[in-house]
Amino acid sequence: FFNNDGEVTIEMWVKSHSVSAQNPVFSYAIPNGDDQWLTWIIGGDLWVTGTQIAGAAPSNMNEWNHFAVIWSNIDGHTLILQNGEVVLTNNTDSNSISEVIPNGGTLVIGQEQDLAGGGFDPSQNFQGQIDDIRIWNTKRTVEQIQTNYRKSFSAVEASSLDDLIAYWNFDEFDATNSSFPAVKGNCDLITGEYLF
Repeated sequence: FFNNDGEVTIEMWVKSHSVSAQNPVFSYAIPNGDDQWLTWIIGGDLWVTGTQIAGAAPSNMNEWNHFAVIWSNIDGHTLILQNGEVVLTNNTDSNSISEVIPNGGTLVIGQEQDLAGGGFDPSQNFQGQIDDIRIWNTKRTVEQIQTNYRKSFSAVEASSLDDLIAYWNFDEFDATNSSFPAVKGNCDLITGEYLF
């Protein structure tokens, strides 16, 4: 899922019904370990490979907001944008330099996971709505985020974007499989008791 080049950008629209610190948006965990990439946007903490690297206090969380988290292990740089504006920048985090987000993990949206694909604590689920999730295997620029964050990509457009490795726009629901098909990527999002 993630590559080992050390750069990733995650974008999504979020509307929270709670400002709890236990309100995770995005969790990626590997077997025999817990979260490798955990985004607690609402509580203001960003964790990567088990290390807290940044904090922010977003405003207006009961309204739709677009977030982009841009991270690099090459230079330790973290950038968080809210609605196209930089709300946090961390130019040198020595804990992030050379850290690797391993492949082979499980991605969970809206729930922290204590085990890959499990160990769910009902008190650590996202209270709100999430839409239009994009995962890029590159460090997107502020200008790229600002130009495209209000735009939805069609399947044809998404397939032409080489650095876009996963994209869910939540426009279609597959009732047979209880899933949201990926517009791009090789996995659908499965709904569950603690998701959405």
